[in-house]
Amino acid sequence: MKKIFLVFGLILFIVSAMAKGEISITASLEWLADSCIDSAVYTVTDIVEKKKLQNGYFVTLKLKETFRGRPSEIMKVTYYKVGKEKQPIVEKNDEFLVCFQHDRTGN
Repeated sequence: MKKIFLVFGLILFIVSAMAKGEISITASLEWLADSCIDSAVYTVTDIVEKKKLQNGYFVTLKLKETFRGRPSEIMKVTYYKVGKEKQPIVEKNDEFLVCFQHDRTGN
């Protein structure tokens, strides 16, 4: 009986040693939205492919909800996707939490 418990304990020890645990210490979305000078949720309203650059897109975002500060109503960004698929990964009506960190000059 002792041998069974010993073998079972040894197996349990080996399995637990092999199990991988992961701890992620990062900023939560709530903390990020609250700690930025300006933060808001934006909705994608338009996506236009850039002909001159491979896999490049102009993405227009419209302000949906402000959390902090005074973010702009409309934001235009350039988006590059990696991969061979023809469709952009970002689609209309996608929502993004955008946090602005300005430099010391306020820009």
